Amino acid sequence: NQVQFALTVPPEAPVGIHGIRVFSPRGVSNLKLFCVDDLPTVAEAAGNGAIKSPQEVTIPCAIDGFVDNLTRDFFKFKADKGQLITLEVLARRLGSPLDASLYLYRENGTEITYSDDAEGLSSDPQIAFRVSETGTYIAEVRDIRYAGSGNHRYRLRIGDFPAVQMA
Repeated sequence: NQVQFALTVPPEAPVGIHGIRVFSPRGVSNLKLFCVDDLPTVAEAAGNGAIKSPQEVTIPCAIDGFVDNLTRDFFKFKADKGQLITLEVLARRLGSPLDASLYLYRENGTEITYSDDAEGLSSDPQIAFRVSETGTYIAEVRDIRYAGSGNHRYRLRIGDFPAVQMA
């Protein structure tokens, strides 16, 4: 009842959200959405469920992960004063049941800003901010209702890229 496969995307594939289906003698699968990205990708690591133990990442990057029930995921990164940083979660746009919220903190835990539903992004969150002082920052991803499962998948993108919400 399950199929696992590896997908090799050609280098000329356009950046964006794409779909795939598996055809077999038994029928056609549901559409599975995935993201082709120009950012380096890292996997979410275990042990990043508290603001005091965030997973360290180097930006720009994209993090593939999932949120379990009653949990949150934290990621820390360094940024320089004056740098423009965009953070965005792709969840609903990829068919995930995750109703993501995104928070940004200073290293000491002080909240800078948050996003719940960015207009035009199918209720996915997005933050664009200009760094006021060089330092370490922490991003938090969670379900707005603290729901979760192995199916509550997301892709968190962090870097200097346009914060596009709609054409």
